[in-house]
Amino acid sequence: MKMLDPTNLRELEELYMDLIQPQKIIQHFPTDMEFVEWLTLGTTNELQWCLKAFEKAQLFNHCTLIKQQLDNRE
Repeated sequence: MKMLDPTNLRELEELYMDLIQPQKIIQHFPTDMEFVEWLTLGTTNELQWCLKAFEKAQLFNHCTLIKQQLDNRE
């Protein structure tokens, strides 16, 4: 991986956008259980935003898991 210039806002923005893509996020979790464990770390508000992002990415299996976590908090 190349070194980023912290003064180059475009590079930082590209890195950030890569990190927040649902398709990239799920690559870090080999199992659904690990994904659910990660979800438990978020606030209800964060999970609601997460759900919107995953819906937009059409990752509906993961949307179901997020929704279950939201329902468990009610």
